[in-house]
Amino acid sequence: MKKKDTRRDAWNFDYLGIRAFKDTRPEWERMSDDGMNKFLKFCITCVFLWMGYHVVIAVTERFF
Repeated sequence: MKKKDTRRDAWNFDYLGIRAFKDTRPEWERMSDDGMNKFLKFCITCVFLWMGYHVVIAVTERFF
């Protein structure tokens, strides 16, 4: 087993796991995530965040 140079690891932030998040999905799955799907995910996320915001407001008004 070859020992890694710790300076290189610290420089590349390997100890934080930043470089560990490589996209390991198959090619067809990466290519299917196009702009329209990303926009749809963004819209759904915005709707859920908006609803969650109103739930928090309603709960705070009800109990506090």
